[in-house]
Amino acid sequence: MILPQVDYQTTKIAPPEPLHQNLDRAVNQLLGRFKRLPARIKYWQQQATEIIAQSLQLQQLGAEELTDHLLRIKAVCRRKGGEVPEETVIEAFTLIAEASERSLGIRPYTVQILAALALQHGYLAEMATGEGKTLTATFPAILTAWSAQPCHIVTANDYLAQRDAEELSPLYSFCAVTTGWIEGKMDSSERRHNYSQGVVYTTGKELLADFLRDRLSTQGHWNAARWQLQRQLGTVQPSSNRPVLRGINTAIIDEADSVLIDEAVTPLIISQPQPNQALNEACLQAREVADNLDSGSDYQINQHYREITLTPAGRTKLTELSADLSGWFGTEGRREELLLTALNAKEFYQQGSQYLLDDDKVVIIDEYTGRMMP
Repeated sequence: MILPQVDYQTTKIAPPEPLHQNLDRAVNQLLGRFKRLPARIKYWQQQATEIIAQSLQLQQLGAEELTDHLLRIKAVCRRKGGEVPEETVIEAFTLIAEASERSLGIRPYTVQILAALALQHGYLAEMATGEGKTLTATFPAILTAWSAQPCHIVTANDYLAQRDAEELSPLYSFCAVTTGWIEGKMDSSERRHNYSQGVVYTTGKELLADFLRDRLSTQGHWNAARWQLQRQLGTVQPSSNRPVLRGINTAIIDEADSVLIDEAVTPLIISQPQPNQALNEACLQAREVADNLDSGSDYQINQHYREITLTPAGRTKLTELSADLSGWFGTEGRREELLLTALNAKEFYQQGSQYLLDDDKVVIIDEYTGRMMP
């Protein structure tokens, strides 16, 4: 039986806040500078030192007594949800540090606790090679799992996802947290099982692909109340169309520069065959119009940001070329959007570099790895 709260968590999406403008932007920049002051790092440094010292005092506890303390903190985190008090975070990190020593034979260093505190507060933490990023990520991950929120640790590839999940599973088990990992060859049932675990190791591409596939499988009913109603009416099949993800809440990203910058240059596209003659005609018309525009005089290309901007002469020519066109080219905003899309495809997506044709199908090339994307 799938409870309503499970459905709600599965389909819950927190929309990003709009970018600040004008005076709000200036105030937000000042707040950002304040949050990055060295005093905050010094404060966390003191907390990290205290956590290490307190964890050493737990060595005299028996296994059952330590487990009882962990379960007690887990219950507190579950009641608090995503708002875990600072004193609870400190106590939890202290217990997890001792649990790491007993389950993995590794006692975290102060720098690892410092980085874990930064991650717990939503900061980006930079650590040198060899300082132990893998173990650091387990601290905020365990707290998220204790709060009964979905937690995904995003790694660089499938191998690292499986390796980290398996190597750290003794620590997670000691802390009463289940673990799973996702790799490309898994089917839907395997993915659903692994995503149901407390902490899931995966890659950014697999996570985003499963998110998009879930959107397709729910047939557009990406709303908890509507999804439950459709199931009750029998218009969807829970067994086959149930999303594999159990929700999107917390992602801890390893190698953030690689995942969020380098790999982000390659678009992730999932499509579903659907007849749309009007759109097909509009795309062909947009290509014809784009072929009649000249770079420099009709539009400007920003190679750094991969953006195209129409010049006044280009807008005038677009209006002239669209005079005899109907359908989607009937409105100014829509035809400019179509034209810019066609120009982006023309200037930035070259066959053999950004995509290939395989059996009359367009296959995107991952510019980061040079491999064809499935």
